[in-house]
Amino acid sequence: MCFTVNVNIVKEELEKRFNTSFIDHENYRPSYYYNAHALPELPVVGYFDNEYNIRLMKWGLIPGWLDGDTGHEDLNTVLEPYPDESLKAHTISPLINNSRINRNTPQVVEPYTYPDQSTLF
Repeated sequence: MCFTVNVNIVKEELEKRFNTSFIDHENYRPSYYYNAHALPELPVVGYFDNEYNIRLMKWGLIPGWLDGDTGHEDLNTVLEPYPDESLKAHTISPLINNSRINRNTPQVVEPYTYPDQSTLF
């Protein structure tokens, strides 16, 4: 399945394998199946607070622009696609490419009908 990982190694094995201590191991539960959409906390081996150790960190699809107070449900709401009926597209005026005029006017982005191409030649 997408966005799943298997981390079934126990605390003692992690500490022995990486020759360091597991700082916040109280909340760690080895599992054969972690889903990224649940934002689980998984062990990460790294250099934290000027020493090499293992810590739990959230794993998942969390964009960098998301602040810490936004929950997983809020993120799903933001990422919902727009309904097709609310999306409207139309051609815009060729004035959009003209650098000599103020392009920040309503007439530039209003629907524009181009002449029939077959009648030009």
